[in-house]
Amino acid sequence: MKNLFVLGIVLSIFSCNQATEKTTDASHESKMAEAPAITNMSGYTPTYSSEMKLGNSKYAENVMALFRTWDSGDLTKANDYFADSVSLYLRDGMLVSGTKDQVMAAMQQARSNYTAMENRIHVVFPVTLEPSKDEWACIWSTEKFTDKAGKTDSLVISETWRFNTAGKVDLMYQYGRSLPSKPVAFTK
Repeated sequence: MKNLFVLGIVLSIFSCNQATEKTTDASHESKMAEAPAITNMSGYTPTYSSEMKLGNSKYAENVMALFRTWDSGDLTKANDYFADSVSLYLRDGMLVSGTKDQVMAAMQQARSNYTAMENRIHVVFPVTLEPSKDEWACIWSTEKFTDKAGKTDSLVISETWRFNTAGKVDLMYQYGRSLPSKPVAFTK
């Protein structure tokens, strides 16, 4: 519950900043490009990167399109977004990895266990990690779903999607947790 409270505060702050700060994409990108580097790592050295800048917005759009196909239940529309070889690390510890066709078949089978699916996107943003120039899109959402037995539940999820040099997804990490037993109330 504490984590959900903290997430609520972070999302509230983000929402307030979004509502009050009217910037153009160009000025926002300029601010991101001018953001200072992290100077105090508290004794840690990231093994991958701690330097990032705002990435290609197309990748964030692609991830939202993938969420739409998941919600609709027809994953055939998602094929063009994936590389020939894909690895998806899911929140329950499962790894779905193989060719695009194998992974898509496994995910379609998993999706067929639900009669209804609805994601509420809280934030999505693309990042480019330096110096590797790796392109990622990060997304936070609340997913409400109904299984074939009629049971409805919700998850809060956070995913990071990596795009290869051809602009195709080749890796995804998913983190999530169940919500309290109360129903999720979406408000504006």
